[in-house]
Amino acid sequence: MAFSTLISTAALGMHLGDPAFAIVDCRYKLDDESWGEHEYMNLHIPGAEYAHLGRDLAGPKTGTNGRHPLPDPKTFANTLSKFGITSGVQVVAYDQDNGIYASRLWWMLRWLGHDAAAVLDGGFKKWITEGRPTATGVETRERKRFVGTPRVEMTADAQQVESLVRHADWRLVDARAPEPYVAALRALCEDLPLRTRTIAAGRAAVESRFLRARNLEAHAALYASLLEANRSRSRAR
Repeated sequence: MAFSTLISTAALGMHLGDPAFAIVDCRYKLDDESWGEHEYMNLHIPGAEYAHLGRDLAGPKTGTNGRHPLPDPKTFANTLSKFGITSGVQVVAYDQDNGIYASRLWWMLRWLGHDAAAVLDGGFKKWITEGRPTATGVETRERKRFVGTPRVEMTADAQQVESLVRHADWRLVDARAPEPYVAALRALCEDLPLRTRTIAAGRAAVESRFLRARNLEAHAALYASLLEANRSRSRAR
């Protein structure tokens, strides 16, 4: 059975040492770019390789393409090959606890057509809390050949977003942590008639685990009501 969204610590524990599973440690801190790699060297899930957000999961910055732009597809495919990922390999990505960085790798794998990818629910924090096995140092998998084609429908440039956000059947969701939204995006988005944000979308703040389906449905209903109120205010201007 392929895992395509989430995987529990118990399920991953049953596949440690399984050559059909590629585990990738994505721990990272925006204010300390070396933190994740240092933590990986000290302790990680057995068999995991480390993916650095800036080096492995992002492309070169030009000054106009954002803080962590998508890498060139061929370059990223080569990175995945280095991690021993190819067709038929189940990828499990994890970070410290909240899934923010692991979800980026999950999305990028799907972007290149690899759907057998899952995020570890609860991350390394939950793995450690449960007393599961750990390893130290650097681990590598045998290099494989990854072949993938970008799904163009999964990306949009700034001009497309600016156009689509004005349509009532589209939603713009800021899924970052609240601090950068409050500090920068609030003023930038003042002219957008439809806007909303989520704080650590889809996660339970206390346990750092993903919400269950019924909880997500309740959140969706709340966001829908907020959007409708926002539309009403925009029409009244």
